[in-house]
Amino acid sequence: MIARRLLVSFILCPALILAAYAQQPDSNLTANPSFEEPEGGVGQGPASWMLFTSKINAISLSDRAARTGSQSLKMSAQKLPDAFQGANMFLDVNEEERYSFSAYIIGDREDKIGGSAHGMLVIEWKREDGSEITRTVGPQWEARNLSRLRWEQIQLNKIPVPKGAVKAVFGIHLCDGKQGGKGSIYVDDVIIERN
Repeated sequence: MIARRLLVSFILCPALILAAYAQQPDSNLTANPSFEEPEGGVGQGPASWMLFTSKINAISLSDRAARTGSQSLKMSAQKLPDAFQGANMFLDVNEEERYSFSAYIIGDREDKIGGSAHGMLVIEWKREDGSEITRTVGPQWEARNLSRLRWEQIQLNKIPVPKGAVKAVFGIHLCDGKQGGKGSIYVDDVIIERN
């Protein structure tokens, strides 16, 4: 009887682990959506994402918080007025399509996000030559309102591709604001879906 229970446990355990990682829908177009693939390990940038910053590089992978998997993307305020940073994912698009874009965020429990820091999701729509047609900017979330206890989903839903756009840049932005920000947030489980 004990041997049978052990056998069932060994069979079910991998299935339960796989189910935990299967939080992302099959239709997710995001490469490395849970930031599990590093370009060089914890403290480095995530594979398949392009990071940008106006002043100081304050973005890296971290194993201090994760909604799923073992790590997430940590973004820390640069503590400078009007500084900004983010992570971008590039995709080819067609005019007749719509896209939904979401990510989960949480504030660092020890390095509390604050000051005038704020963030948003942004989609830049581009022509074939790379020039920008327009941007879709999601609702701005204020750092002081961000939970440090539970992951919150931010999202843009069913956004139509504008005329002439063939490429899109899906961005997760953190801005320091007019007075400068402080603290850190974590981002995990990004979903980009074609609707």
